[in-house]
Amino acid sequence: MLVSEAARAPWPATLNVIYLGVFPTALAFTTWAFALARTTAGRMGATTYVVPALVVLMSWLFLGEVPGLLTLAGGLLCLAGVAVSRRRTAAGPAPKADLAARV
Repeated sequence: MLVSEAARAPWPATLNVIYLGVFPTALAFTTWAFALARTTAGRMGATTYVVPALVVLMSWLFLGEVPGLLTLAGGLLCLAGVAVSRRRTAAGPAPKADLAARV
């Protein structure tokens, strides 16, 4: 079904889909690789939680879509979760047990 519908699609629409599939994806992966070469994977993974907040902000600024109260509350909850997960404790990591002493 998809193949037959794609065959009937207008040529400009098909080119638009190919463009959107190739160029933004290439830009995103290039940017991700650039940033990943300069930090750890764990730190980069945590930044993905910021993406929904950025999308809401950009849609508000560029498209005039005013976010609802529940949307803002959910975004704040996500960002608070990232802040808690990235927080460093004063005591540092828990000490590892010495396996050689047990044997």
